[in-house]
Amino acid sequence: MSLSSFHPLYLSLRRMLTFCFLHPFSHIKAMLKSLYDHFVVLYNAVLPQNPSLASEHALRQEQEIYDRTTKSTYRNVIIFRLVLAENR
Repeated sequence: MSLSSFHPLYLSLRRMLTFCFLHPFSHIKAMLKSLYDHFVVLYNAVLPQNPSLASEHALRQEQEIYDRTTKSTYRNVIIFRLVLAENR
């Protein structure tokens, strides 16, 4: 069975899980999962047309935050971004 025969949402989730295995810190996994869950809710209407959109945006957002924050500010910035996403 080739990867192209899998549902696009499965491939999107697989990519997120690969990221989690490469970054074994549990707090990063938890924050990434929270970002992903919020993007799924936000993009609910467009996910059937573009199933990987939520995972792409969650990964991009987490990487941007990870690159720009310190260990002590990382969690607070993620929480702040989640609050902003809820208010959209």
